[in-house]
Amino acid sequence: MILSHEIPQGCKLYFGKDAKVKRELESLASAILYQNGYEEIITPTFAYLEHQRDIHSREVVRTNNQFNHQIALRNDSTIDTIRLLAPHLREDAIGKRWFYIQPIFIYPTTEVHQIGVENLENCDILPFIEMSLQVLNGITNFTKSPDSYCKKIFLQLSNVKIPQICAEIFGIPLSAFEKIDV
Repeated sequence: MILSHEIPQGCKLYFGKDAKVKRELESLASAILYQNGYEEIITPTFAYLEHQRDIHSREVVRTNNQFNHQIALRNDSTIDTIRLLAPHLREDAIGKRWFYIQPIFIYPTTEVHQIGVENLENCDILPFIEMSLQVLNGITNFTKSPDSYCKKIFLQLSNVKIPQICAEIFGIPLSAFEKIDV
């Protein structure tokens, strides 16, 4: 028997002070990112299963669409963001700095709120690192509070220079990063 007030294990419920802190954290991160020239993107909650393959050792929550094609709840925003932006980037129709603040879902019922930053410009990495530190410092202030809901925070950052630098330092071919083979 499932009681009306129960939520599945791994799901999140925020109310009162926790809900306020969550919104403040998201607002802080958004403000810093907008000030640094980033735009927000929110990707669909569902994606076709072949686009959600388990590259991060996460199990996906699966179902089928009306045509019986397998779809999955988004288990990472990075892949969807890059995949959805890529066709438009070639046309120079959109910006190349993006962020997202949205939940991802891991099988069977784990919900994770992800803040991600994607810089798809081939530019100096120093301003990107400085902006990232601003966001991290802001988030750190929230985690220091003993009653904060922020027990475990992951800030996911991406910049095209990062794989280039890693390839140079470690002698890894850049093609290994393109195939997510690292």
